[in-house]
Amino acid sequence: MKSSSLPLILVITTVVTGQLLASDPPSFRDADKNKDGKLDYSEFSTADKGRKGGENTSQMFTKTDADGDKFISPQEFAPYRIRREFKKKK
Repeated sequence: MKSSSLPLILVITTVVTGQLLASDPPSFRDADKNKDGKLDYSEFSTADKGRKGGENTSQMFTKTDADGDKFISPQEFAPYRIRREFKKKK
C-alpha cells in the first residue's frame, strides 16, 4: 500500500466509525446536560438523534415518559436505550 493512501484510509475509517457511534444513544448522564436528574424534551431530542424508526422524536418522548410528567427519568430512559440498542443490531 502506498503511503499516500494512508491519510485517505484514516479519514474514511474516522467517518465510518463516527457514523456507527452516532447511532448509539448517549448514557442518561451524558444526555442530562443540566445535571438535574431528568431529561426535558430538548435534552431528550438531542439524545434521540440518529434513531431509526417510524416514530418521530415527539412521539418517542411521549412513549418514553411513562408517568406523563413531561420529563424522562433514568428509569424511563433505560428501556428506551435498550430498545434502541436492540433495533440497531437488527
